[in-house]
Amino acid sequence: MSPVSVITHLLAVALGVWGGLWLIGGVAPDLPDADTAPAVETPVEVGGDDPDSLLRPGPLAAALDQLSDQMAAGEVIVSLELRPESLDAETGTGGVALQPVDISPEIPERIVNSIAAQRETVDLDDVGFMLLREGDAGPEWYVQLDLRIDPPRTYVAVADGSSVTPGG
Repeated sequence: MSPVSVITHLLAVALGVWGGLWLIGGVAPDLPDADTAPAVETPVEVGGDDPDSLLRPGPLAAALDQLSDQMAAGEVIVSLELRPESLDAETGTGGVALQPVDISPEIPERIVNSIAAQRETVDLDDVGFMLLREGDAGPEWYVQLDLRIDPPRTYVAVADGSSVTPGG
């Protein structure tokens, strides 16, 4: 038996293993680190009143779907920070203990409309951020208006957006 055939077979096996690993590396998805928090961002900078703002029901519904895809099985939302251009979630156990499907995408706009009913000059462009957090009586939305707005700049609303009061 010639050593050439043995060497050829060993080279073929090595090339096959190397080629397989190279191919898997090229087609496998790039998964985030385990400690990366679920988040969604708009592709471009948007204001609160823009049609693509995450404060609007349509874009927020799509962002909540993306957020759900990023969460591990059994995880719940502990808190959720919403800005016109981004949605960031802290997940784990405790906190508001909601799934993305439990959050109605109409609520942020409803809350801002309730604030506008109390203060005519406020609209979606005036929202700095909204935070869904655990309150004394259950989940609540904390709303921080832009600093250029006259006080009060903070509001609190129950989770369904039905009751909005200044303070926070």
